[in-house]
Amino acid sequence: MTPLALAQGNGDAHYFSGGKRVELRASSDWVAVKVKPGKNTAGVKAGMRNRLAVRQDVDGIENPAAGVVVQKIETRSPQYRTKAQVVTDATAVEGVERKLRTFQNGDLAPVVDTGELCVRFAEDLTLEEVTRRLAEVGAKIIRPLGDFAPNGYLAGVDKDGDAIAAANALYGKPGVIYSHPNLIHPKKKSFVPNDPFYNQQWHLNNDGTNGTAGGTVGEDIDAERA
Repeated sequence: MTPLALAQGNGDAHYFSGGKRVELRASSDWVAVKVKPGKNTAGVKAGMRNRLAVRQDVDGIENPAAGVVVQKIETRSPQYRTKAQVVTDATAVEGVERKLRTFQNGDLAPVVDTGELCVRFAEDLTLEEVTRRLAEVGAKIIRPLGDFAPNGYLAGVDKDGDAIAAANALYGKPGVIYSHPNLIHPKKKSFVPNDPFYNQQWHLNNDGTNGTAGGTVGEDIDAERA
């Protein structure tokens, strides 16, 4: 089946969560990109800052786990022509795979469509059936979500696909427990506990010191970043 195209373009979008429709309002103040596999987000961020009309005083977003870099557009830069052109120029930066959509998030960095979706299927569905259903909406498995979500997967679409539309197409269908886009949604930072046993809560923030044999750095739910 033909993948679900970016029919919504750079405009508004929506997705479903907990039985409710969640609206997303497009933002034209930011430029967001997906980094090519094997490439470094820090290098892409540096390239964007060197080549594009972006704010040097705003850190933006650098998310190595998702391979996403986001920078705020600077309209007063000598390099600036139009916001749309900045976004287009971003795809020419070394290491960039594609541009990503951004959505308004108050005075914080924007909500970012990563091109991925999280889907959990009923446990009686085989891997073959799961793969087929994802392919019908132009997505394929990246990795399982983990033991906390049996038969749940992080899936991705290609550069011409629409992860939000794919998630919506699966939502509420028989055999689908949940389906929503894997968005980066920056929040205001809150308190990190100073409890001496905090580092033993490996599922919240795994720094590699957990347990008698140590843990695996990053194998957690990214509670602090969330």
